Amino acid sequence: MESRKLEGFFLILSSYSGPEFLVFLGPWLKTNNKTFRYLSYGNALTVVEYVFLFIASLLYFGSNYLSKSQYPIINMARYFQNPVFERIDMIMLSFELFNLVFAVSLFLLLFYGASKIAFGKMSKPSSGKGLLFSVFLIFIGMVLLNELFWKPWEKQNFLLNLQIIAGSLSYFLVPLVIVLVMKKKGG
Repeated sequence: MESRKLEGFFLILSSYSGPEFLVFLGPWLKTNNKTFRYLSYGNALTVVEYVFLFIASLLYFGSNYLSKSQYPIINMARYFQNPVFERIDMIMLSFELFNLVFAVSLFLLLFYGASKIAFGKMSKPSSGKGLLFSVFLIFIGMVLLNELFWKPWEKQNFLLNLQIIAGSLSYFLVPLVIVLVMKKKGG
C-alpha cells in the first residue's frame, strides 16, 4: 500500500512537469520581449488550475470515494448534464494536441541544434534537409524503442513508471538548480 502512495506522489509531481523547462528558453528571448513573462504566467496558471480542480473534486466526492473514481474531474463535470461538459474530452483533446505539437516541435528543434553542435556544423546555415534527417532519426529511434521495449507489458509498465519518476524529479530539480545557481552567483 505504501508503494502505491509513493507512485501517486510521483504521478502528481510528474503531471506538473514539463513547463519548467521553458526557463531554459530565457537566453534566446530578448530582454525587452515579454514572452518569457507570459510563459511564466501560463505555467503558474496551469498549477493553480490543477490545484483548484483537485480541491473541487476532493470536496465534491470526498476522500473515500475520490480514490475509487478513475477520472474524478470528468465525472464531476458530467454531473452538470450540459452538452458542453459531456463533450469536455473532445475540447480538452484539442488543447492537449496543441501542447503536444508545440512540445514535439521544440524537441525536434533542440535535437537538430544539438546534432549541429555535436557534429561541429554550427558555422553552416540550417537547412530543411538536416531537420528532416533529424526527424527521420527520431522516428527510427521511436520504432526501435517500441519494438524492443514497449511490446511486453512488464517492460511497458517499468518504462511508464520511469517516465513518471523522471518527470517528477525534473519538476523538483530544475527550480532547485536555478535557485542554487542564483545563490552561487549572488544575484
